[in-house]
Amino acid sequence: MKLMSHLMKTSLCIGVSAFLLFGAALPAKNDSDQRYSIEDIESLAEKHSITLRTLRLEAELAQINERNRLRDFFPTLSLSYRRNRTIAQRDFDTGSNSVQLSISQPIYDGGRSLLAHEIAQLDSILNSEKMRETKEQLRFQIRQNCFEILQSEQNIAILKESLNQYNRFREISEVEYRNGNTSLLDILEIRNQLQQRRIELLNEEAAYQSKLAAFKLMLRLPDDAPFALKRLDLRAAGNEQLDLQSDSIVERALERRPDIRKARLDLYRAHREYKITEYHFLPTVSLTGNYGKSGNDWPPQSAEWGIGINVTMNILGNTVSTDYRYLNSAQETSKGYSSGASATVYDKPGYEEPHLRNEIELLRAKEKLRETEQSIRNELKALRGEYARKRASLRLLDLSTAVREQRFRVSEQLYRNGEISIDEFNKQEIQLQQARLSLVQERFQYALFIYKMEHSLGLKIGDLGELPIKEAEGDDIWRPNTPPPENDSLPLPYFKEENEENDENL
Repeated sequence: MKLMSHLMKTSLCIGVSAFLLFGAALPAKNDSDQRYSIEDIESLAEKHSITLRTLRLEAELAQINERNRLRDFFPTLSLSYRRNRTIAQRDFDTGSNSVQLSISQPIYDGGRSLLAHEIAQLDSILNSEKMRETKEQLRFQIRQNCFEILQSEQNIAILKESLNQYNRFREISEVEYRNGNTSLLDILEIRNQLQQRRIELLNEEAAYQSKLAAFKLMLRLPDDAPFALKRLDLRAAGNEQLDLQSDSIVERALERRPDIRKARLDLYRAHREYKITEYHFLPTVSLTGNYGKSGNDWPPQSAEWGIGINVTMNILGNTVSTDYRYLNSAQETSKGYSSGASATVYDKPGYEEPHLRNEIELLRAKEKLRETEQSIRNELKALRGEYARKRASLRLLDLSTAVREQRFRVSEQLYRNGEISIDEFNKQEIQLQQARLSLVQERFQYALFIYKMEHSLGLKIGDLGELPIKEAEGDDIWRPNTPPPENDSLPLPYFKEENEENDENL
């Protein structure tokens, strides 16, 4: 009994822990509303993104490296202690103790320390740019996956509407059959089409569950976690036309786009690397000083100090060093000067290699910047035409879907009157279903294209404001935005003018 009680308590703790973990993963919602906005999902994805975590750690490393480079501007201190003891066989033993504090302050190195610090700062900036770009890419990926799920939801709604239409049509046709107005073959064909619609609905529902499970896996959510997205109404997409003809748009893209900013920073960094190795022969000059005490006993009592200058430089692969020092005792009982020089022969045989490599990287960085600028100009030039075509295509598909709906209602009445066959009616119903599915797909593809266009212009997602996305208030958001025609009239003259306007933009 104690074991069973312990197991029950353990299971309860595990269940509570799982509930708390999932409750912390997603924003708190009421039990009656378990749908989450895209912004909620973006926050969750940023929180669990391994890539962003890695970039944050890399940012910390870049900051540490930047602080380390500041060390080159400060003096170097060293403390040493030495004890000597001489044991004489025929005389008194002798010994000495020495404690020395030395300091070396570089005052000139050809600007190499300053350039190295600037490179460390550039690495921090590049990491920040990469972090910003990765966040935008993650937001786009999240919206792309959300749109796939929402599109699948609307496809299910369309297929359910088609199934309900066929159910109503089957009921009416069976009544007509009992009255002798419809043949048995027509009834069998209607039932066959009805089963086909059910299979299509089941397939779409299975695809929806598969997409939902894959999305949960990407967000690191439990498989059984309740999860649903807020429905979005995209029917107003494409109503507003953007002005992409202004030269300021190109200039703004050349200033803000992540790839051009990275290319400029890479060029600036390559130039700094080139400068470091270009003046490798310039000497490093340091001021030196020391203070210490020495004596036969401990602690030593005789104080001494000194100052000097040290010069080190590289000459054709050889390291040459010279120094000059002034020495004095604290009681000025003794003073003197010392100087010396040393040379390490050909210790750097590949001294020209770093400079040549940096020159190559500098040329590549310049060419990369030039290619990036030209690529952006070409991309924006093509973007204007692509935007006009996609907007015109979306509005045309919206209108054609409205036409299909009206034609289907007419076909249904004609079939009831016996003026068309069941095959012709099925053809009209299939065309209507495909038009609705295509319209939903086109709307979400248009929204993703706008996001890509914002990225091409160097903007964040949503900065253009072209997409009036709002939360859906009804269940028929898959229907066309074009109002139903009245008295067999369609707004063709208006659309023709709009189409001609788009052709001029092309």
